[in-house]
Amino acid sequence: MGSSVISMVCTMGDAYLLPAIAAVVLGGTSILGRRGSYLGTVAGVMLITLLQTILSVMQMPAFGRQIVYGLVIIMMLLLYGRERLQR
Repeated sequence: MGSSVISMVCTMGDAYLLPAIAAVVLGGTSILGRRGSYLGTVAGVMLITLLQTILSVMQMPAFGRQIVYGLVIIMMLLLYGRERLQR
């Protein structure tokens, strides 16, 4: 019984991990650090919340939502890389 409690604690926040990272990256904070703002992070959180609501209304399963959040992160990283190359 003790081992089941420990394993539940380890995975308790997994559902919030990818949306939290996607919100911060979408808000303009660099994954590598050194750049970002509170206002951008708040805007990113609002956009991810809107995206979560839309995906819930569409009744998308949890694995599909994780794929969408991953795609958001990848798209933003590609945009940041392109911006860095143009400088």
